[in-house]
Amino acid sequence: MRGTLGEEMKRNLVFVCVLLLALGCSHGVPVSGNTAERFKSFVIVVDETSGKNRLIIGLFGSPPLLLRKDVIKINGFSLAVHQRGRKEAVYGAGSGEINPNVILDYTDFEKGIIRWTDCTWDPRDPYQDDVPFAEATIEIESNGQVAISRKTLLQPEEASKERIDSLFAEILAESRKDYASDIPALERAHEKVNRNMAHLRNISLNCSEEILTRMQALPHLAGDCVCQHMKNGYLSEVETIKQILREQEIASNHAAKQSKNVQQ
Repeated sequence: MRGTLGEEMKRNLVFVCVLLLALGCSHGVPVSGNTAERFKSFVIVVDETSGKNRLIIGLFGSPPLLLRKDVIKINGFSLAVHQRGRKEAVYGAGSGEINPNVILDYTDFEKGIIRWTDCTWDPRDPYQDDVPFAEATIEIESNGQVAISRKTLLQPEEASKERIDSLFAEILAESRKDYASDIPALERAHEKVNRNMAHLRNISLNCSEEILTRMQALPHLAGDCVCQHMKNGYLSEVETIKQILREQEIASNHAAKQSKNVQQ
């Protein structure tokens, strides 16, 4: 994600604080076994034990930003939850440095709950690099079972068919140009593709199938790898939106069925 100088300074200033907090929560228990192997190339920034569960977050990217107690903004990390008496982690995840920032909230870890929020960029709030995109709530049961529920956090963007067609047409027009050494024109193409793709991602909250199909049909975007990388990123977000909407539909249908059975 595009970060400001001010945010980078904040990250560096609070990095030591986060590290000290993490070390303070470790209770002197060494990282060993499979956990040690997984995190041997990481800086451990969170090591917290509550009941049977132990949360470890290892860093290999930029220092995290401490938003408030037990809530950090981070990328380039690996996360694992171990339970006493089990050799393997009951839950593991991570994110690379090239990916958007993630907000990790473990304020309810004593209840076995972690909240993971993926961030994104939204042209409706262009000066905010880290707009919350989708949240996953991870619940770890005492028996090691893990339940994950997800929801989108972006507000849908209304658009007519003509508006959608125009956004795709502009992206296609940029993909056909030969920029050669015209760097300013290439940078303008980056901005247009980024903006249009983000609008289409927002619109997909109301029509994910149509936007996803049309995004998948786009050709390789010319110019350089930046436009293609942006396309792949937004395509992944639209796929996530479709999956979440489907999960919510299944959950709603299941709840309705259960309610009907109870009434009968």
